[in-house]
Amino acid sequence: VAGDAALLVDPESEVSISDAMAQMLRDPDTRSQLAERARRQSERFSWDRAAAETRKLLESLCHSDS
Repeated sequence: VAGDAALLVDPESEVSISDAMAQMLRDPDTRSQLAERARRQSERFSWDRAAAETRKLLESLCHSDS
């Protein structure tokens, strides 16, 4: 879901999380780049698209030869 719009961290590692947070605080260019990427990434998702894809899946299951 995040694509290239996030700093990925080890959720089990406090050091990994704190390093990523510190990087975001220190580096305005990284913040700006990730914010723009997040905006573009979010355009890939919508309720209409989710509903259409769910309907397509359900229709394919109803018409399968099981």
